[in-house]
Amino acid sequence: VQNTISSFRSLYMKSGDGTETQIHNSEDDDEFRRNLFLTNVRHSLLNDVIPLVFQERKSDHDKGGIATVIGVSGGCDSISLLHALHQLALPQLELHAVHFDHHLRGAESDGDREFVEKLCSELKIPLHIHRWGASATSFTQDKARVWRRRTMYDLLMSLVSKNGKQQQKGILVTAHHKNDSVETLIMKLLRGVHISNLTGMEIVSSPEDQPNAIWARPLLKLTKADIKHFLTSQKLTWREDSSNTSSKYKRNRIRNELLPLMADIAGSEELLEKRLENLSQQSREMSHNLLLWAQRYLDNSGSSNDFFILPPKKEEITSIHREALHLWCRRGEGGVNLTY
Repeated sequence: VQNTISSFRSLYMKSGDGTETQIHNSEDDDEFRRNLFLTNVRHSLLNDVIPLVFQERKSDHDKGGIATVIGVSGGCDSISLLHALHQLALPQLELHAVHFDHHLRGAESDGDREFVEKLCSELKIPLHIHRWGASATSFTQDKARVWRRRTMYDLLMSLVSKNGKQQQKGILVTAHHKNDSVETLIMKLLRGVHISNLTGMEIVSSPEDQPNAIWARPLLKLTKADIKHFLTSQKLTWREDSSNTSSKYKRNRIRNELLPLMADIAGSEELLEKRLENLSQQSREMSHNLLLWAQRYLDNSGSSNDFFILPPKKEEITSIHREALHLWCRRGEGGVNLTY
């Protein structure tokens, strides 16, 4: 996106005397970037997400609207995606919004909820509000994440079943963007992760424990700067979460302290992003190849659903054996979801 915008900005027109004049003004740039933003979202949904739903439907007569739920906090990320989906008005999607009120910031939390309620009413998008039921003292980021994830899936399944299509997939949309993906990669690195899983976020994922949901992140190729420009160029407003500046949360420290330092050392934010993207791609390739070798080991070792065959004692345990064991655990009856 940024490369395309930079190319657009570099367009000049030469006059007869050899002087150069830029051929656009700021309004042209705003319109160009808005269209580019919408094109990215549209391309992601039409090419990466929606075909995954339709390919499982049994007939062409079953190509109706897809139950789609977008999480809307009121912050700039989710508000930009909500406006983008409304402006695109893709007929394939039956759009619903969900807002989670964690009751952590008093009047500020109330303001977020009221802002989202008013916006969804104006855009005529059905809104579902869920409130954190446990006590504030029991709140943790991990618990809240699990709660939101489970609640969004339950809501999606209720919308799917209302259409009488219990076995069909629906879409859960989140507003994660490129900067979020970089933060995720760094968090994995600091927490400790196998080198074959040293990646950021994926545009599409289908968790094994949510078989009828496709999680979509159509903003993943766009940056925070792209998101803010999309909103400000149209004079669209959003809410600021004061907790995003707090060093209490590890992700905030990575965003506000570590990544700026890494970008400075790397030479620029763009150079750092490129290097991390290359690392992430290499990790994906390694994961793909390792998975093929692990499956080959399972096929040839005599392992079954009931037991896993270790290599002979004289052989060294390698990454292939560890990947094979991880794969065997996940595929066993009941499926053990191990971190790796």
